[in-house]
Amino acid sequence: MNAKAVLRVALLGFVVVAVVMIIRHEIAGGDRVGASDDAVAESLPADGLLVYYFHGDVRCPTCRTIEDCARQAVDTGFAAEIESGQVTWQVVNYEVPGNAHFIDQFELVSPTVVLVRREGGREVDWRNLARVWELVGSPAELVDYVQQETAQLLAAK
Repeated sequence: MNAKAVLRVALLGFVVVAVVMIIRHEIAGGDRVGASDDAVAESLPADGLLVYYFHGDVRCPTCRTIEDCARQAVDTGFAAEIESGQVTWQVVNYEVPGNAHFIDQFELVSPTVVLVRREGGREVDWRNLARVWELVGSPAELVDYVQQETAQLLAAK
C-alpha cells in the first residue's frame, strides 16, 4: 500500500469512530447536566427561599455569566441565610425530561433566575428575574438586581 492509501484508510477509520461516538452520546442522552426532578424535590426546604438558576442543554458564555453573577449575588449577599438554610441555591436543567414541568410552572422562555418562597412545604410566591438578560453586560448591576429581588422576597413573609 502506498502512503495515500494508508492515509485514506486512517481517515476513514477516524470518521467511523467519530460517528459511532456521536451516536452513542446521543443514545445515552447527551450532556444533560443539572438536577433531575427527584434530586430537586429531595433538596427543597419546607420554609425559606429557593434561588433557582434554570438552564438548558446548551450553555453559552452569556448563560454562564448570568449563572456566575447570580451565584455571586446569593453567596455574597446572603451567606448567613444560606448557612441557616433560609436560602438555598439550586441549578436545574429544564431540558432534562423530569424537569420539563418547570417551563410552565415558572414561565421559562430561556435560561434565567427564579426565586421561590416556600412556607409549610409549599410554594407561596415566586419571581422570574428575566431582567438578568438586560443586565448581563453589567455584572455589578446584575448582582445588585438579584440581591435586591432576593431581599424583597425574603422580607415578604
